[in-house]
Amino acid sequence: MAYTEASSFCAVTDVEGRYGRGTFSGTTAPTRDQVIDMMGARAGEIAGRVRRQANVTLAPPLPTTSSQEQEIEGLARQANAFLAAGDALAGHEVHKTPEGKLLAEGFWAEGQRLLDNLVALEVAVASTAESGLVTIGTTRDLIPFDEAF
Repeated sequence: MAYTEASSFCAVTDVEGRYGRGTFSGTTAPTRDQVIDMMGARAGEIAGRVRRQANVTLAPPLPTTSSQEQEIEGLARQANAFLAAGDALAGHEVHKTPEGKLLAEGFWAEGQRLLDNLVALEVAVASTAESGLVTIGTTRDLIPFDEAF
């Protein structure tokens, strides 16, 4: 696939932080480009689920002007990072260590939990909108992970 980092709700550094194996590059397994593809694929899944369940179009980059937008951006970013980190572990680490599979499954479970929270928040936001489809996502200012909530 030909995703770019801008195709995702998270940054490569978000995935690196969860993956815990250092910086991704052209010579690591997975490579930086492979991780970006995992991020982009998961971002598409996140956007699709939010669209189906909340009738909201969510597209990177997300705005972070209001506290509600910051919460939405934080949930999308974290879900994207955890899911992509699980994919990276499953594809490149699971066979190396016995705990690799458990860690990947934990990342996927946390990503799904965050995605569930994102969908619930978007449903609540959409229900307060006057009518129709709400589009969120035109600019992006990353906020530090610890300040997302």
